[in-house]
Order: sequence, then C-alpha cells, then structure tokens
Amino acid sequence: AAAPASEEPARARPQGWGGVTMGGAFLSGQLEPGVDVGRILGPQLSFSLDGGWLVRDGLGIGFYFAVGGGDPGSDVRAYCKANGLSCSAGSFRLGALVLSAVDLSPRVGAWWAVGTGFAQAHVSTPETEDAGSQTVLQYWGWEMVRLAGGVDLGVSELVRLGAFAGIGFIRYSRYGDAGGALTLPATSIHSVAELGLRVSFWR
Repeated sequence: AAAPASEEPARARPQGWGGVTMGGAFLSGQLEPGVDVGRILGPQLSFSLDGGWLVRDGLGIGFYFAVGGGDPGSDVRAYCKANGLSCSAGSFRLGALVLSAVDLSPRVGAWWAVGTGFAQAHVSTPETEDAGSQTVLQYWGWEMVRLAGGVDLGVSELVRLGAFAGIGFIRYSRYGDAGGALTLPATSIHSVAELGLRVSFWR
C-alpha cells in the first residue's frame, strides 16, 4: 500500500565527502642533514582538497591534495638576489587518508584524519616573455604521516564551515637543480604545521 501523503520518504545519507582548506603552513626541521628548512623554504600559504567515500557512518577513506606557495628561505633569497632573480617557493603533496567524524550537537561536528603520500618542494623563477619559469632546486620524497583535525558548524544541510589544524612529517630522498638530480646519501625529517579554515560538503 502507498505511504500516507503526510509521511515524507526517508532521505538517503550521503555516501562521500569533500573538503577545501586554506591556511598558513609553517616549516621546521631539516630538508637533509645539515640543511635547515628555513634556509631553503619560508612559511607558505597552503590550499588543499580532500575527499572520499564513507565505509560506514562517520568513517571514510579517501585522498588529499595540497599545494603551498611563498617566499624562499634565507640562503635562497640571498642567492636569487645576488643573481638578479625573483624567486618563489612552492610545495606539492598527494596521498591517501582515513577520516573519522562525530557530531557534537545537531549543528556542531568534529573530525580527524590521518594520511600518507608523496611530497615535493621547489624553488623557481617566474615565467617571463622570453622564457618559461625555471626551477632553481627541488626535493622529492615521502610525507610519512599527515595528521589533521578540526571542528565545524553546519551552515546548511550539505555545507559545513570550521577551523582546522594539522601537522605532517616529511622525509625527502632526492634532490635536483640545474646540474641534474641525485639520490640523497642521507635523509632528515622536517615538519609542516598548518592552521586555517575548512569548508566541507556532504558529511
């Protein structure tokens, strides 16, 4: 028999989520033994995307993609200035993550995530009329673990807005510059701490 007209059909729960973050990224540690990160890379403005599928209510698996940009560190700034170059620094991270979320109240929620993936950082010169952008140096490696979490407020049925904080630990294994690329004979770990805003959808 048909359901009474006064009864509304049950709304299907979302099967996935998506998120966009923007914030500051602050680096510490060493890119390689004896090379403090502050000599090569400065603080960055960071943007990231994350998304995935819910395997059960409040628990999902997915991906993250993050890019950052800012000024290079002290040694690279001095090198670029001495050579008449205008240099900028950037970073790129891509990996897999697990996300867990809970509702603290009907409108307020909290979440945390842990991930791991590929990491790259570089210093480059801007594109000009005579030539494209040139890479001054770059590092490639592994973000061993990326931890993040935050709280958010439901501003509509499908959109939430909140604050987040995170930290990642990165080990670079390769280095490249104009002379070519090489495998680093020894490695170090540096951290990337992030703080900012996050907009999420469908969770």
